[in-house]
Amino acid sequence: MIGERELEENVMAAQKVTKKQFIEAIENNEDRKPNKELAADLDISEKRFYELLKRWRNEVRDVATEMAKKAAADMVYDLKRNSKKGDTSASKTILEIAGVIKPKGLIVGDDGNTVTLNVRLIDVESVVHNPDSGKSDGDKR
Repeated sequence: MIGERELEENVMAAQKVTKKQFIEAIENNEDRKPNKELAADLDISEKRFYELLKRWRNEVRDVATEMAKKAAADMVYDLKRNSKKGDTSASKTILEIAGVIKPKGLIVGDDGNTVTLNVRLIDVESVVHNPDSGKSDGDKR
């Protein structure tokens, strides 16, 4: 009679997938399928999927980093294109990314109460054409 551990080892051996196949499945997951579905696409169990994910984590991390860089570059390109078309929201986002302006945020004090801030608004258009015009004497950028 075959033992449970031996059965599991036999199942795992039958669920062969190469590193290249595994990485490509993750890389080509444009539909953002959950790992369970990726495992099914690879004809392996979810447990085996996570074992391989752990085994090849460095390669998976490298692929994920490259994917994130590409997505960020695409987003910045889209922002730039939309900004040139006159989208002030895209222009503002570009300036925030560049550190030219600081986004407003909710600040909560130690006691849990919100803190009121006096914020000086700047003319985004003038900062785009003359970056020094948005600074005051007190700004330390």
